[in-house]
Amino acid sequence: MRILLSEDEPMLAKMLAHMLEEAGYSAPRVVGDGNGVLAALDEGVAEHPDVMLLDLNMPGMDGIELMRHVAERNYKGKLMVVSGESPEILNATRDLAIAHGLNVIGALRKPIAMDTLVKMMGRAAEDDAHTRQARELNITVEDINAAIEAEDFIVYYQPKVHVESNSVVGVEALVRWQHAEMGLIPPNAFIPLAEATGTISPITDQVLRQAVTQGGKWLRAGTPLNIAINMSMDCLVRLDYPEFISDLVAEADFDPARITLEVTESRLMKDATTALEILSRLRMKGFGLSVDDFGTGYSSMEQLRVLPFNELKVDRAFVHGAHLDPKARAILEMSAGLGRKLGMEIVAEGVENNDDMDGVTSMKCDLVQGFMFAKPMPADEFTLWLREWNSKL
Repeated sequence: MRILLSEDEPMLAKMLAHMLEEAGYSAPRVVGDGNGVLAALDEGVAEHPDVMLLDLNMPGMDGIELMRHVAERNYKGKLMVVSGESPEILNATRDLAIAHGLNVIGALRKPIAMDTLVKMMGRAAEDDAHTRQARELNITVEDINAAIEAEDFIVYYQPKVHVESNSVVGVEALVRWQHAEMGLIPPNAFIPLAEATGTISPITDQVLRQAVTQGGKWLRAGTPLNIAINMSMDCLVRLDYPEFISDLVAEADFDPARITLEVTESRLMKDATTALEILSRLRMKGFGLSVDDFGTGYSSMEQLRVLPFNELKVDRAFVHGAHLDPKARAILEMSAGLGRKLGMEIVAEGVENNDDMDGVTSMKCDLVQGFMFAKPMPADEFTLWLREWNSKL
């Protein structure tokens, strides 16, 4: 992994480089000003660093201005924003970098703690592995169509835990691609292409069919679980969609009330009139509706007023690490309070540690999910995991 470190203080640069090497990463390339960063990028896209630690306080050109020039050079690696400034400035700068289209994986405030740096670098390494895999696979729309025809898309399940009882009350169904030759392909390797080429809808249909069938099996085995399923935006232009899902549920001898369809709020208004009709009919048929990634869009309040949601799912950006970010914590508190006033069930995603759990508990969220409990897993593995979980209650 190629790492570029922008830091004009030699002692601090040396310390950070030592921390990275101690964590097992290669020695970073160190530059002391913005011109050095741009010179490194001007060497060519093939030579771009995989991870860049960008200090905001540098001579000649500050990091805020520099980010614009970095984006103009089509930098696709990971970016960590670093500064001794206040958390407000650091977070605002991080958001600006995201607005520029940069792949920001975190913001580090000086003095930097070893465990925080290691955690963010681990995230970068994992993300880099997924990106590299996606690039190496070189997946085409023809590959996706062939996989749809062969029904190669499978479902993994991540538990949803009730905050007060600590019991598992449901799962989220998440798609994976089981390729005959390349093995298990993660969603980020094919979902963007599927969304761009109009093949996401039949993939969503396969996920629905498998998840509903599995839900019926669990129910008949004495394990009633609610199932949340991500709903493609392409489905919200299919006027027969409520009947399609109802037929699937009836065939599986399942209950519509146990199905929650998650709709990402930032994409909702693609065709507002048709979407409102479809979502309203789904609610009339007994299905649950969740506004997913709440807080990341721009028309949240209007959508909550107009559309018939009964669940609000707070995006992980306002959950994980909220105890260290006053603004994220405020958004979490606002979202949970709004959901309660609207009579909605509140789900917090991205719970990874005890601090995250304490935060969502204090905000009176109803359900949580995240790596603190379990990563997504196949149905058989989940059944075994659930058995062990219940034995500890």
